[in-house]
Amino acid sequence: MEGKKLGTLKNAKYLLLFIIIVIIGLSSVITGFVVDKVSKDNFVPETYYTLSNTTTFSNKNYYVLENDEYKMETPSSMNLYQKNGENYVLSQEEGKFSECEYYSYDSVNDTYNLVTPKSLSLYLKNQTKYASAWYIYVLEIMGALIFLLSFGYLYQFLQEKFNLKKMTVKQMSVIAIFSALSVVLYYFAKFNLPFFPSWLDIQFSDVPALLTSFMYGPWSGVLIIIVRFFCKLPGTSTVGVGEFADVLIGATLCLVAGYIYKRHRSLKGAICAMAIGMLSATFVATVGNWLILIPAYKAIAGFPQSALTGTMDLIISGGHGVVNDENFMVYYLFVGVVPFNLFRYVLVFIITFLLYKRLKMLIVFIVGDFDSNNKKNEVEELEEIAPESAE
Repeated sequence: MEGKKLGTLKNAKYLLLFIIIVIIGLSSVITGFVVDKVSKDNFVPETYYTLSNTTTFSNKNYYVLENDEYKMETPSSMNLYQKNGENYVLSQEEGKFSECEYYSYDSVNDTYNLVTPKSLSLYLKNQTKYASAWYIYVLEIMGALIFLLSFGYLYQFLQEKFNLKKMTVKQMSVIAIFSALSVVLYYFAKFNLPFFPSWLDIQFSDVPALLTSFMYGPWSGVLIIIVRFFCKLPGTSTVGVGEFADVLIGATLCLVAGYIYKRHRSLKGAICAMAIGMLSATFVATVGNWLILIPAYKAIAGFPQSALTGTMDLIISGGHGVVNDENFMVYYLFVGVVPFNLFRYVLVFIITFLLYKRLKMLIVFIVGDFDSNNKKNEVEELEEIAPESAE
């Protein structure tokens, strides 16, 4: 009876420590967010002009320097021409320049000469951008580290409470290495595509999480997603909204794909796991953007609706006003979010499948840690996915 009482007190100690540490971590992170938001709201950008050195026009406003003042010019005000087949037509554009070629008329030689922003000495208008102060990053890094510490106490509490199997040093090492690899891939292996909004990055940081889900089960992959979340949080540019979206979608992918593959360790099971995981993550991304993420971007991160609408309109119609505030969400979800996530996860699954085959021997060596009695079956099942090449 006394031993049981001591065990209960020990569990209560871990739970109490977890709650206290979570509160401290939340306080640190929330303080950083609030201070950053207040500082951003009170930030007054300074305007400056830079001489354009480009040889092509962009969909921007251009300025000329006259009498120490910058005056906005338009294709119409500068009497520029556009080429229409074999003819030259005087431009009637009164606003921004278009992404096309412009010509000036030389009445002396009766010729049309190609002009560029550089040749016309045009200027671009710029504004200083807000940058988070160093103490914001300190607060958020402290919060992230405290959160990681709290999960250690939570794991010990659950281990004592439910008699969970202990994770081996080998398993912890692999998960730690794959977590670090996921963070590195996020920061250094991503790019944008012109037919998707600029804030949607093609990146491969989910590959280590998915591999770990296949090796150790779905929750191991989720753990990597959570570690990556805390490592990304100090450098957030969206007040944590984008990082929350990453956790929501990445955890769905690892849970669904990892659980299906855990039940069906075969080539067919791996393909089904990847396909269903991709569709589930895309569905969560679509619903999440509709109900949570886009409203949070506007309310918390301060993204103006006009900027979101303008970006989608530029992608869809080249800035001709097809996308407006009323139909923005339809275009964004079904032309942006859905095809983007399907395309991204097809790339992730191809890389995962190829790596999983190449790392067969390593995976066979590792995967039996959870149940050594089934190691023989694990090896046979993996042989079906990654057969030896005939010598």
